[in-house]
Amino acid sequence: TLDSMYMGGVLCGNHLEIINVLRNFKYAHCSLTGAHSPTHVNVPFLDKLKILSSSRTSVVLNACPIGENHKNSIRRNKDWDKIKAFDGLDRGFIPQIKPRLFESMAMRSLALVRRDPWNVVENFFTPGEDFLYWETLEELEHLITDIRDNYKDYLSIVESAYTKCLDYDITPVISRLYV
Repeated sequence: TLDSMYMGGVLCGNHLEIINVLRNFKYAHCSLTGAHSPTHVNVPFLDKLKILSSSRTSVVLNACPIGENHKNSIRRNKDWDKIKAFDGLDRGFIPQIKPRLFESMAMRSLALVRRDPWNVVENFFTPGEDFLYWETLEELEHLITDIRDNYKDYLSIVESAYTKCLDYDITPVISRLYV
């Protein structure tokens, strides 16, 4: 059993900091490339789900890093500044709900979601009931440790998220592929 899993590339310093926290645990890092020494490179989808199903937690970010070229492209559009997703464009991130969140929940891995200015996850799930927020790396490390040491205390969150995934018709599709 893994303590935690991170799925995705290391596209910015924030991602690398998360990987460095995970290195203190029994973890998996699945990435399409070998940059920053992931534990698994270009893993087939079903294999990734199998790894995920063996992980107590998964670290999820719902913010996409963007560069100056993206910001300039956005600013060329009329009324770009009236679109909530572009609030605080200079932070270098925009909101992005990722399938990894749903995959984690469908595989019964407790989603540890980094709080961001948009929190789009709340359009689908309830904090504390279906997933847990974290804001600092210290908080992330504490959560992973506590869940590792007291996993049974968190099972109701895992099961609530899994049940809600059924409502989104995600779990049956993934389960049918996985089984």
